[in-house]
Amino acid sequence: LFSYEGPVQDFIGNTFARGEFVAFLAGTKVGKSHALADIAWRGMCERNRVAYFEVGDLGRKRTKKRLITRALSYPWRSSNRDGTWPCRVNIPTSIEVIREKGKLPYSESDYDERLFKAHLVGRESWQKCKDIVAHRTKSDRPFLRVSTHPANSTSVAGIRHVMEMWAKDGWVPDICVIDYTDILAPMPRTGKMDVRDQINQTWVELRRLSQELHCLVVTATQADTDGYSRWLLDKKNFNGDRRKNDHVTAMIGINQ
Repeated sequence: LFSYEGPVQDFIGNTFARGEFVAFLAGTKVGKSHALADIAWRGMCERNRVAYFEVGDLGRKRTKKRLITRALSYPWRSSNRDGTWPCRVNIPTSIEVIREKGKLPYSESDYDERLFKAHLVGRESWQKCKDIVAHRTKSDRPFLRVSTHPANSTSVAGIRHVMEMWAKDGWVPDICVIDYTDILAPMPRTGKMDVRDQINQTWVELRRLSQELHCLVVTATQADTDGYSRWLLDKKNFNGDRRKNDHVTAMIGINQ
């Protein structure tokens, strides 16, 4: 439904196809929400209808800011410690993995330095964002809808209800992005289940969502404690219930 560039696309291949269920696995604050916002942006620019569910990790305002910075390639906050402008930001252009005997692998990157003169103005930046989207999609029709919910306030059943209501209005999602699954409420009528069984049922329902609504479902989940220090995350780094790995069509580890 959308693509990346260079080695990332070689790695990803056709993972993000219609009917698939993909999850990112990572520790806290290492890029899960960033990856999901990027998918929403890429999917929208390829003229896919993207349903973006923010369920507690970010509010509506911060979600909007993240999309603006992605569209404008412009930082919302200054990189200076005192928050002043102008500021300089290093934009990575390539990454090389260095492997030395007896040491953990590490990466070195080349980058271009860019100067940003002043902070973004809310209304002006949002209008610029909409103009960029219209130019990229060559349409004034909305290809993105955002639905925000406090943590633990909605379940997969609630997400399905919203998507079905949108479909009745003629807006059928091609991609469903959920940020993120671990802070969804358990499915209805699972209150007497063990916590792990509740988690499993949520992931079963997400897979069902991708199959029955014939859309790509993308979400994220926390890694276990060991995943905070490992160079390469694998199937053993699940958090909560092992059966998450059974239900996804792909689980992509993020290290940063």
